[in-house]
Amino acid sequence: MFSGTPLIDSTQQAKYVQLANQIRDAIQAGQLMPGDELPSARQLGLLFEVNRHTVMAAMQNLVAEGWLLSEVRKGYTVNTQLPVIESVKISQQAKVTEPIAPQFAYAVGDIESPLIPQYKYNFAGGLPDVCCFPFDEFRRSMNRGCRQANASLLHYQSVAGEHVLKTQLLHYLRAARGLTCDDILVCNGSQEALFLIGQAFVQPGQCVAMEALGYPPARKAFQAAGASIVDIAQDEHGLCADSLAHCLSKNDVKLLYLTPLHQYPTTVTMPVSRRMEIYQLCVKHGVFIIEDDYDHEFHYSCPPLQPMAANDPAQIVIYLATFSKIMFAGGAYGLCHSLKTCIEAINSFKANNQSQE
Repeated sequence: MFSGTPLIDSTQQAKYVQLANQIRDAIQAGQLMPGDELPSARQLGLLFEVNRHTVMAAMQNLVAEGWLLSEVRKGYTVNTQLPVIESVKISQQAKVTEPIAPQFAYAVGDIESPLIPQYKYNFAGGLPDVCCFPFDEFRRSMNRGCRQANASLLHYQSVAGEHVLKTQLLHYLRAARGLTCDDILVCNGSQEALFLIGQAFVQPGQCVAMEALGYPPARKAFQAAGASIVDIAQDEHGLCADSLAHCLSKNDVKLLYLTPLHQYPTTVTMPVSRRMEIYQLCVKHGVFIIEDDYDHEFHYSCPPLQPMAANDPAQIVIYLATFSKIMFAGGAYGLCHSLKTCIEAINSFKANNQSQE
């Protein structure tokens, strides 16, 4: 029986979010199993001393995320498509005793950045309406930053990104994506990050797995590193786990590139059960996952799913994000988060590229 703990009054986290987190944690811990019925909204309201609207908001978010199912006159039950969480944890603890050590390649090559054609009406993906950008506020912030600038910070020594900037980005990731990071690498957009990752991980002839309908610039970045691209089948829920399992058993795959929150170009959001299945396959085969979290700023029915990087015990997820949507694509601001040794290796290639400019 789910009981939970009392909710607290907080200006940082609404009570419906606290309630949703408790139910999600109970499912992940095995306290609530697939098929279990949850107490009614009235019972949960009495238990947590909140009104029915707060309970319904929490439940609707969990349904949208794929943790719960809602049935007329039956209430809410735990999604039966989720793996048995507790047995999965035991299995992972037995097999993954320490983080998987990455293996890196050393070849460094050039990559051609794609140019966006100039049209009067541009329907290319990933381009917000910059006419609505707050230019005056941005200009004032830039002027204030320039008045406080230290000339010594304008040299090459901060290849991974200026400390003050990274501190703000780490705070943003915690607040916006629930992602707690020790360090990040600031990049010139996601394309540079993809190129650097390909150079750091892939030796010529090794494979990178991608969604069959994947992001073309990512494909080019990996091919520039000498990778052979293996296309993985997709269905209405995103990348197919069966197709991935077959691929991993037949090929020397180093990386898996995913856009799980908003698949490009189908816009499908991968459900939690599928993400967990794919993650377990990659742990089994020692494959690192590149999670491209583009478009996470755009969400309507509920907050976006947490990234896979937020629950990564094997430390195999390389998380990418940009500020092309909340700022503008021409700024080419991006970030990369992963295992410390991965960040160090990727950063060394970035430093090498900059020293040659």
